[in-house]
Amino acid sequence: DEATIAGNIIIVIENLSTFIREAESMGVFIPELLDEYLALPQLQIIATDTPGAYHTYLETLGGFARRFAEVLIDSPDLSATTRVLQGVALQNETRYHTIFTYAGLNAITLSADRYIVEGVMPDKAIELLVDIATKASQNAVPIITEDYVYKIVSEKTGVPAGPIQDHERDLLLHLEDKLHQQVIGQQAALNAIARTMRRARAGIQSSEKPIGSFLFLGPTGVGKTETAKALAKVFFGGEGKMQRIDMSEYSGPDALEKLIGDGVVAGELPTMLREHPYSVLLLDEFEKATQAVHDIFLQVLDEGMFTDSRGTKVNARNTIIIATSNAGSQLILRTVQQRQELSHLAQEIIDSIIKDGTYRPELINRFDSTIIFEPLNVGQQTEVASLMLGGLYERVKEKGYDLDISADLLGVLVEKGYSPEFGARPMQRVIQDVIEEKVAQKIISGSIQRGDSINLKKSDFTEAELAVQGT
Repeated sequence: DEATIAGNIIIVIENLSTFIREAESMGVFIPELLDEYLALPQLQIIATDTPGAYHTYLETLGGFARRFAEVLIDSPDLSATTRVLQGVALQNETRYHTIFTYAGLNAITLSADRYIVEGVMPDKAIELLVDIATKASQNAVPIITEDYVYKIVSEKTGVPAGPIQDHERDLLLHLEDKLHQQVIGQQAALNAIARTMRRARAGIQSSEKPIGSFLFLGPTGVGKTETAKALAKVFFGGEGKMQRIDMSEYSGPDALEKLIGDGVVAGELPTMLREHPYSVLLLDEFEKATQAVHDIFLQVLDEGMFTDSRGTKVNARNTIIIATSNAGSQLILRTVQQRQELSHLAQEIIDSIIKDGTYRPELINRFDSTIIFEPLNVGQQTEVASLMLGGLYERVKEKGYDLDISADLLGVLVEKGYSPEFGARPMQRVIQDVIEEKVAQKIISGSIQRGDSINLKKSDFTEAELAVQGT
């Protein structure tokens, strides 16, 4: 009443939705209380809130939200944010006993925009500035340069930032070889991935997109998922940096709600990107998702952003997105059986999955690269078996034994563990049922002692023991 009588008072209510909820918990219904005052011209009220809270909560309160004139305030652009940081830096240099260079402030702005997922400008840039100033003070760094900013940002995010360093230069120039240590065959695929990643890190690709995006096409068990794991390990430091979404679970009428949320429960995609913003996102069996789900990824692949069900922007620009698909597998298999070069028929394979309606051309064109994975030949199948056995060798060695597998037994593993239908996927099961079972028997029976070598060959097994089939 006093504000109404005075006529020259502006009432400011920050975070209006939170204010209403807190008052309601104490038995006061704010919309009803304010309703009569909002109609008075002599009373001026400014309320603030987020777009998400406005759409999901305030708009549900009948005509209450319409009493206010909606004004959307955008975040400042990058140059304006840097000017804000200049003022903040002056206020903090004495406190932290350090000096910011202009290049350092500009690097903070660019890093906050690119790498800090939560928050908006200029707040997240200011928070990053304070964080960097604190670390500089703790380490007696007198001048905060561009290089120092990128060093701290790289440590904070796990993503290489700023100019390319010597160790990273070597990694990028030999990325194909690094990936090939974990992935057998698929040289054309690894070359295409490496080229895309080099362009992204060199800064000649748009920064308003994911770091990289790939559509992997090929039969089951030829290395598509292993390639994603290898990329996560090489680029982000570990296979745990790969997050997987089974897209076959997004084929029903509720697919979109499950993916981005329903306004109450957060969806899997925004949750995953917020919890793991710097990672490889694997979209397994991408073709099985609904068109509405594909439409969301049209935006993600193009802009590196999307809006969840609560009206909140979600950042996907610090991820590598890999969609795997069995689409076109029969044509790929026929092409290989006819001894034709897949590289010459890649566009024909892509055209076939567009023609049969599996993918729309605009979706395929959003990926940085569509990569064809070939079926493995016998030599590559043997390499896969040897690679899988490597982990078993290490585990057995930790127990105090050496393990050696003969060539004829390795041939049996390849024969039992590979099929045109499932590729090398059954191989691990065969290794478990044949090799691991025999090793376990020897250890438990006490027929070998620590320090002994376990030498296994085909003749050590009965026909029944070798009759397993990987599934």
